[in-house]
Amino acid sequence: ISVIYVLIITLIITSNVYNFLIQHILSNCIAIILFMATYLMYNDNLLTINILTFNNAYINDYFGFCIKITICFFSSFYFLIILNFYKKKKLLSFEYLLLLLFAILGFFLMCNSNDLLTSYLAIELASFSLYILAAFKKTCSYSIDSGLKYFITGAVASTLYLFGSTLLYGFTGSISFLDYHNLCNCFSSYTTELDFTSI
Repeated sequence: ISVIYVLIITLIITSNVYNFLIQHILSNCIAIILFMATYLMYNDNLLTINILTFNNAYINDYFGFCIKITICFFSSFYFLIILNFYKKKKLLSFEYLLLLLFAILGFFLMCNSNDLLTSYLAIELASFSLYILAAFKKTCSYSIDSGLKYFITGAVASTLYLFGSTLLYGFTGSISFLDYHNLCNCFSSYTTELDFTSI
């Protein structure tokens, strides 16, 4: 929310003028916000751990918490490192930072997704941003070529993911990861009992 607020304010202020200095300041502000978010997550008491929300589609657990801290920490350094890349490639564009933030948001949602549909939507949110970023430099033929190839391979991977999800739903009648976990536990305990009785 803080990053979106900074982007909106910057867009309003710089509606007529947008240069490398403003992009430099904006990238630093986003890096500071992400670093402070990392600090807040690291000092969280985790009182609401293993909480299921949105009809069990979103879970807050230690694994997703640690991955989110890692993503947020390295993303904050990325926005600091990328400043020289702006000047070298002459990427004077407001949308570049916005697409990066949408990709990070997709990664965050992917860490805490608890079913096949939520994870698919999170993957697609991150993937669409990365498709555009791969083909962002329109004057370079390599950038357009990489963006097109990435889009085609992503579409094929998305099709295979959806096909596998429909097979899982058809066999089990559920798309929740917890149901799959319970099913695997029941199956492993059943096979253990069979081995014990056979001995």
